[in-house]
Amino acid sequence: MTTDHAADSAAPLFTIDPHANYTREEAAKAMQRDGFKVSVAALTTRACRGDGPRYRKLGRHTIYIGAELIAWLEARMTPPAASASEHRALRKAQKSQSEATPPKRATKPTRCSISKQSRS
Repeated sequence: MTTDHAADSAAPLFTIDPHANYTREEAAKAMQRDGFKVSVAALTTRACRGDGPRYRKLGRHTIYIGAELIAWLEARMTPPAASASEHRALRKAQKSQSEATPPKRATKPTRCSISKQSRS
């Protein structure tokens, strides 16, 4: 059985509409539809830590733009590889890159960290 890699790459990777607006719940469901295990709680936590997809606020509502969801997912994925050893090499390169750049740290307590401290 032969596989046609050109046909595979022609299929869209995401069904998320880049121009649509999503609530946090809708964003989680859209990413789950595309096979990514992202929950509402994970998006909430990542928004608090600052390492999730970019979003906007409309009053008390959190709004994600489809293009930002796609960009966040793509940034977390490795490029396509033909073998496990190729993926290991890509992960190793990404790890050495991330170690070269120190993580960003908040200079003052954020609202999320304050609420966590009050629970302790």
